[in-house]
Amino acid sequence: MDSISTAPRDQLLTELHRCASQGETAHVSRMVQGMRKLGLDSRNEQGWTALMLAARNGHVDVAKILLQNGCDPFLPNKSGQNSLDIAEFWDHTEVINLLRNDPQIKEVANKDLVNFFGLNPLDRQSHQRTNKQWIKDAMQAPTTTYILYRDLNPYIIPSEDSNGTFQYNLAAYSFKEISFALKEEASIIFLGVGPLHPSMNKDGDMQENSSEGAWFAVDVTSIPSEDLQKIKPEAEMLPKRNRMALMLLSPVDAGIISQGRSMLAWHDRYKFCPTCGASTTMAEAGYKRVCTKEGCRSLK
Repeated sequence: MDSISTAPRDQLLTELHRCASQGETAHVSRMVQGMRKLGLDSRNEQGWTALMLAARNGHVDVAKILLQNGCDPFLPNKSGQNSLDIAEFWDHTEVINLLRNDPQIKEVANKDLVNFFGLNPLDRQSHQRTNKQWIKDAMQAPTTTYILYRDLNPYIIPSEDSNGTFQYNLAAYSFKEISFALKEEASIIFLGVGPLHPSMNKDGDMQENSSEGAWFAVDVTSIPSEDLQKIKPEAEMLPKRNRMALMLLSPVDAGIISQGRSMLAWHDRYKFCPTCGASTTMAEAGYKRVCTKEGCRSLK
């Protein structure tokens, strides 16, 4: 035990991950006693914990030891999979049953859950959507947050917290940063008013005690990606073919991003009048489409 406790941290974690992956139950049992302070949920380069590796290889006894010593079954890897997801994918029945009966998971399963994409804090301000001056002022305010989409895919910023947990945050842009892309023909959707994004007002021109700001979604498909890269080099698009990547967003960010995407997708699909077939144009800050043909029955 002395040699385990004095070994370098990275070496200990590598050894723990190897033992969990290989199913060396006795060795894992010895190691966890001296590693609790180091963090049994620490991850490897792929974002996998010891519990995930045990679940991947079907080592139920190792998984049981790790759970008993406080390992978190909810943590996702870089693909957005938690330990139960991994066990289910590889069809390791014993590990699946162990995880499903873990008190932490059962407690969550027994609660009335809210849709992950339903925790959107924004007030959509329906009474202001037809007020063009209000929308114009909101677009230019220093407290306003813009989130960008390319081909309906949002821009995000990958990061890790102090515990090494990998996550995605929405990439927030100010009016000053993105004003060059706010052309008349661009698809700009007013999402609502809500909590101020932490990155706003970097220039110090925000009103004192401001706690809320407007939020807009913008389709930047026609803007060269290089122009956006100059503004936020750390921003990238959410992995398109990996739906589980959405689960690495916070519930609030996921709710806001899903609202913007669903509305931009609606505008992308319905560009023509269902009555006469003429083209339509966006109205009411993105919440309506209007036929451009004079005299169309849809305008009455």
